[in-house]
Amino acid sequence: MRKIIKGLMVVIGLIGLVGCNTTNKNLTFSYLADSDSYEITGHLKDFNKLVIPSTYQNKPVTSIKGGAFSYCWSLKSITIPKSITNIGYHAFSSSLITNIKLDPANSVYNLLTLGEGKVVTTTTTWENDTIVVGGLAYGNIVIPENITSIAEQAFFWCGSITGITIPSGVTSIGWRTFANCDSLKSIDIPNSVTSIGQSAFAGCSSLTSVIIPDSVEYIGDYAFVLCSSLTNIVIPSGVTDIGLDAFSYCRSITNITLDPTNPTYHLLTLGSGKVVTTSTVWDNNSEVVGGLIYGNITIPNSVTFIDDEAFSGYVSITSIVIPDSVTSIGDGAFSNCSSLTSIIISNSVINIGRSVFIMCLSLTIYCEALSKPAGWDVSWNSDRPVVWGYTA
Repeated sequence: MRKIIKGLMVVIGLIGLVGCNTTNKNLTFSYLADSDSYEITGHLKDFNKLVIPSTYQNKPVTSIKGGAFSYCWSLKSITIPKSITNIGYHAFSSSLITNIKLDPANSVYNLLTLGEGKVVTTTTTWENDTIVVGGLAYGNIVIPENITSIAEQAFFWCGSITGITIPSGVTSIGWRTFANCDSLKSIDIPNSVTSIGQSAFAGCSSLTSVIIPDSVEYIGDYAFVLCSSLTNIVIPSGVTDIGLDAFSYCRSITNITLDPTNPTYHLLTLGSGKVVTTSTVWDNNSEVVGGLIYGNITIPNSVTFIDDEAFSGYVSITSIVIPDSVTSIGDGAFSNCSSLTSIIISNSVINIGRSVFIMCLSLTIYCEALSKPAGWDVSWNSDRPVVWGYTA
């Protein structure tokens, strides 16, 4: 049974006007009794230039609360004074920053140059265990050649990174290392990498193409989930383990290339669509691997039933033709297939489960039956238009 994932992104409404500089009256503060100082907790309207004040009401400003400037999409420039000693988790996540200024006298944080990009860290150089602070990174990042591993969540939710170059000494990409890097358009994965961890690139919505190098053996659960701009995927012969929903909710997929010498997986043609599976032909026991499916799918006559959630969440499927051999369709079999525009259900289907087409918002259902058969659940259809008595 496949799990229906709900996604990783949260939509937050933004308040106020865009295109101004910030002043203290546009920020919200909270007094910290322990340190007799103030923390910035948020903002009252949006702006493109943020200068963090060093004092507020004659007391030092020492902290920026986690999430204080998350999703501040108009924000381009940030200036951080030496008084700031704490920057909270995701303080600037998914902001579209193009300039960071950090007072060099700051005793806690450092502004590092990595290639053409910049990052804020607590280390004076980029090390194996370094993590970007508060999402404060931007540009084309080149990780130094001496690095052999990249920490989990190292670049998590750094919405202003546009490119990443990983050095040849790195052997693995860990959990959520680059997840939710909204502006990441390209990634250079070297041949030294053998595993891509769980959710490593999840939510990288600007990533258009992924070429997995020959060295990679493992692609973790949700590794590229919600990469909505991803059109092209190349999988080499060495990949023998692709995790749950590794490429699910990648709605723009139009091409999958799988090395024909791969011993574990097969790329099958079903109609004009493609699917990656572990079987050499599509039958009752076949399953889509990692969400790797796209196009106009025609299910072959070797299939007699479609299991619960069999195609759930495959947003790159545009149409489905079900053959006369199929007699049963399980619960949620095509749920969350948001790009699905048409499906043809033959007269042979006598049983259909619940919520089969829920969240298929573009779908029209074509049924050869003249009316709903008795064996179809009362909640089989979620208000999608149905054409009864359809003939091809």
